[in-house]
Amino acid sequence: MKIITRLSLLFIVSVVFFSCQKDYTKELKLLSQKLKSEGKQILYQTKNITSKEHEIIYVDGDKIMLNNIDSVSLILSGNSIITKHSLVADFMSDQELIVRDVDCKKDTLSKYLEDKKRSYYTQKEIQYQCINGDYILIGLNMDDPDSEKDLVCIKQPKDLYLGVKLTNKFDIDGNIIINIDGDMASYPNLDYDFPLLPDPLIFFRGACPFTWSLTIDKHGEIISKADEIVVHNIMLPLKDLTNGLVFSYKYMPLIERQIYISEQEAMGKLIM
Repeated sequence: MKIITRLSLLFIVSVVFFSCQKDYTKELKLLSQKLKSEGKQILYQTKNITSKEHEIIYVDGDKIMLNNIDSVSLILSGNSIITKHSLVADFMSDQELIVRDVDCKKDTLSKYLEDKKRSYYTQKEIQYQCINGDYILIGLNMDDPDSEKDLVCIKQPKDLYLGVKLTNKFDIDGNIIINIDGDMASYPNLDYDFPLLPDPLIFFRGACPFTWSLTIDKHGEIISKADEIVVHNIMLPLKDLTNGLVFSYKYMPLIERQIYISEQEAMGKLIM
């Protein structure tokens, strides 16, 4: 009799426990409908809903909010103080390639958004996009893959990375991989004669940019850098940058040829 009573009590407790648990799938759907009816823009909504993963990120006026059913939190508002970072790749005198944060400034989110619109002489509205619930992109034309976009990490929203170039790649932990720019013209101790270019200064006038891939974690920290850079579609290992002879005699002829072809095509003179 005691065993039956215990089993009955266990069954009742189990029923009460599971009946008290929230149906997050249903509640998230209802919340989504409510936000849309209020005219709020939903940036992200958990697809594979579990008791641990269930949230909606949305724009409410000058605020970006996160609602996970159990609580509502502010990610950013117009009054939020943000630090704007402009990341570029640069060479040191010893041929080491580094990431430099140039023109690092603090501003309110609303002032940054006003300046962004004004600097592009456009009447377009600021657009937002959320990636995987971890990153927010801010720009004026999300449909254009080449348009400039700024990156905010939701777990550290006070840091904003300006003009990032998306690679649409992530590491195994879901951290985003972006490209930053550099310029080969600043390569130290360049020893090359430019036999193809009629005007060697073309190389130094912005004709030799490169990109370098960085991995930024969900807290906005740079956690890794690629072992190579890409110069005019040429993969150049970082280890070869530290060797002036290898760079000058192996890679510079390839780079110069690509610059020459680009210049000739621009002038319509290249005969294939």
